[in-house]
This record gives sequence, C-alpha cells and structure tokens, in this order.
Amino acid sequence: MRTALGVIALGIGLWAGAPTAGPRITPGEQAALDHISASSLRGALSFLASDALEGRDTPSRGLDIAAEYIASKFRAAGLDPFFQTAQVIRATAVPQQLAITDGGRTVTAGPGEMRARAERTVELADAQLYKVDLAAPLPHDAGVFDGKVVLFEFGPGQWSAVERLWPVLMSSGAAAVVVVGERGRALIESDMFVPGAERPVPVVSVVDDSVKEFCRAMKTGSAARISLRILTSSRTVATAKNVIAILRGADPELRGTCVVLSAHYDHLGVKRTTRGELVFNGANDDGSGTVSVLEVAAALASMPQPPRRSIVFVTFFGEEEGLYGSAYFARHLPCPLAQTIADINLEQLGRPNTDHGEMRNSLTFVGQGYTTLAAGFASAAEATGVTIAAHPALGDEFFSRSDNFSLAERGIPAQTIAIPANFAEYHAVGDTWEKIDYANLARLDGMIALGLIRLADDSQPPQWNAGNPAVGEYREEWRRMHGSAPAGRP
Repeated sequence: MRTALGVIALGIGLWAGAPTAGPRITPGEQAALDHISASSLRGALSFLASDALEGRDTPSRGLDIAAEYIASKFRAAGLDPFFQTAQVIRATAVPQQLAITDGGRTVTAGPGEMRARAERTVELADAQLYKVDLAAPLPHDAGVFDGKVVLFEFGPGQWSAVERLWPVLMSSGAAAVVVVGERGRALIESDMFVPGAERPVPVVSVVDDSVKEFCRAMKTGSAARISLRILTSSRTVATAKNVIAILRGADPELRGTCVVLSAHYDHLGVKRTTRGELVFNGANDDGSGTVSVLEVAAALASMPQPPRRSIVFVTFFGEEEGLYGSAYFARHLPCPLAQTIADINLEQLGRPNTDHGEMRNSLTFVGQGYTTLAAGFASAAEATGVTIAAHPALGDEFFSRSDNFSLAERGIPAQTIAIPANFAEYHAVGDTWEKIDYANLARLDGMIALGLIRLADDSQPPQWNAGNPAVGEYREEWRRMHGSAPAGRP
C-alpha cells in the first residue's frame, strides 16, 4: 500500500441490504472454504517474500520471477492465466529553465529552484498557460487543458483538491504541469512512466518565492505565456506484467459480467544504505494480499459449480510507484467496462498485531459508506465469525491510495479490504514472511471467499451509495461510461 492505514474503531458493520443468502454456509460454499489452508498460504508467501526475489521492484528480475510463479499457481488451480505486459519507462529529468510572462512582466526560475518529472526532453517556447485555483470549483473537462501548460499553487489543506484534479490532468492533452510550492515535490517522487496507464505529462515543481507571488497575482484565464526546458539525463525502457486468470461463471445470462479480486505483487526492491544492500521483502504489503488472491482463486476453482458471474483474479505491478499496474488494467479490462460490476482489492491482511493492538478476526472496507459492498459481505462475515470494522478514525482519504482507486476512477464500485490498522514495520525491512499470522490470514480469506461467491451469485450488482457526497465523481463516471443505467442499477 502506498501509505499507512491508521486507527479505526472496531464495530460490526452489518449494514442493511445484505444478500438474502443469510449467514448459513451452503455445502457448495463450504467445499470452497475447505480448500483454504494456512500452510498453503505460508508456503506461497515464503517464496514470494524471500530474498531471492529481491523485493519485487517494478521493473526487475525479481518481479518477473514473481509473475511466473503467480501464473504457475493459477495453473495448478486449473485456471488459464495470461499476462498484460506494459512498457515501463524510467527517466531522470533535469529542469533547465522556466520563464512566465503575464501583463508585460516576466518571472524566471533556474535549475536549483525546480525539480521535474519527464519521460523525454521538453522544449516549450511561448506556450499558453492555464492557471487553476484549487480553492475554486475545479474543471472536470480535460479538454480545457489541451496543448496548454497548467499551473497551480499547492498549499496546506489542499491535498484532496489535488487528488481530484490530478487524474484529470494526467488524462488530458496538457503540454506540461507546473506546481508551485514545496508540496509539489510529493507529485514528482516517481521517475516511472507507463504509457498504457496514463499520458506521460511532464511535471515541474517550483519552490521559488518570486514565482509563487507571481502565480498568486495571476488570474484564471489570463493571457500568460510560458517557456520551459527540461532535459533527461537517463532513460531506460523495460516491461512489467499484470497476471490474470478468469473463472468463467455458470449462469448463461450472467457469465458475461465480471467481479474482480485483486492485489499488488510488487514492493520496494533493494535499497542501498550505510548497512549495505537491504531487501524490502514486502510480506504483508502486499505479499499477503497476493497469496490471498491465489488461495481464493484455487478455492473457488475447486467448487463443483462456479458462481453465476465470472470472476477475474489479477495481481498488479507498480502499485508502490503510483498504482500503475491497476491503472493499466483499468484501461485494458478483460471484461467490458459496462460488464465489470465490482473490484475487491486486498491489502495488508497478514499482520493483526497492529500498532494499535491485536485485531484478529477483523477487517475493514477502506472508504466505509462509499459502496454497498460491505453490506453485501455482512452475511459472509457473520457466517465465518469475522468482524467488519466500521467508522475509521482517519477518514476516507486512504480510499485513493491503493489499487481499488484505479477502477473506481472508471466508475466501477471498488474498495480495498485490509486489517483495520497499520503494522509497525510498514515499508521496512522487517516486513518478512515469518511474521505473518497465517491462521488468521486463512480465516480472513475464508470470509473473503464466501463474500465473493455471494457477490458473484447475486443478480443485483453492487452500487455507489447515492447518499454519500464523496462518491459523486465515481457515480458520474459510471454514468458517462454506461450511458443510462440498466435495470438494477442506480
């Protein structure tokens, strides 16, 4: 996961609207649950999170080995896996010069006042500038940015506005983006580009005070112009893979619709420190989610009759770098967009010994109240003795920080399931496979498998909660992509 989950108050979230199947586990469901094994999870994770895979950085040899291993596990379950192979570009950008002219005045910034993210050399002379005011209503039509350099100041308390604006910018025809202020550095941390996931829009962070004052004085829609020069000192091209397997549904009418179960299998790789080269194994983040996808896939594939809808099992590359694998997947869906009804994404399920106490037999849907998915899983939670935690103390900002967000941006009801609080060795070398609670992981996977079966069997697909203002953009995207709502949808 790209950032830590925080304190979440525990409580059973048995919301209205649970499936009519009730808590009783049917013989067919029990047959699937019987295949979930703590020892199987331990065996798979001890390899994926071993030093031999060198932290599964994107891209890397270790990540490629992990992809082949995941595919082999899908095959062992009787499924036919395939790869989505994406081009991955790493480039080191070196900003050279920036000059903005407005109302007869010009302000400049030199290399020492800028940082940049660009996949190739940028040479812009006297280009049109478009200023965005984060305190005002944000434009949602990406067309207004076509061919222009977009400028905005990023200050305290504006992260949520930037999160809303950023996907629009990255999918637009903008020539470049200039972010004024120290906080802009957070937007250029990655030197990675995946063309099939988003447009490689160049980004410059400027910390010069004179540029900041100049930016504040500008009006949106002014006739400002900009010249910008960025060089690249290095550029490498490689590939990375999403690993996918599909369990075809049993119902002739519903098998063309799909539920997605996902997790990211990449991590932070090897870091060079004063203590030498250290492997960041990423056992809990997110090896635990990856092996859970494999275990649930094998369990459901073993059922005498599969669920009514098809289920897409996928493990993503590049989450730690910026949700790149899931963004690529969301733009190359194996099931048509209008027929992809939900995504359940799995993160950090293996360490119930959290930094806020023991949280065994408990999980949460990140972004509580965003969709009806938690309500749909309530009967599975009751049947398996697992608590769905509710009322997260840190709010819903973590909704956008895992792979569910990439599918939510396309309008698909998508949430991440995780243990309700962070663990002490998040993004540290101590996140190793020996510290996973495999018995608890198997119990949570049983609940996830049962909930997934019932979700795939339900004739009514999940939906965004219309009463929650935070999901308006996702519901609107669903409407844009689907035209009008079919029967059973909002």
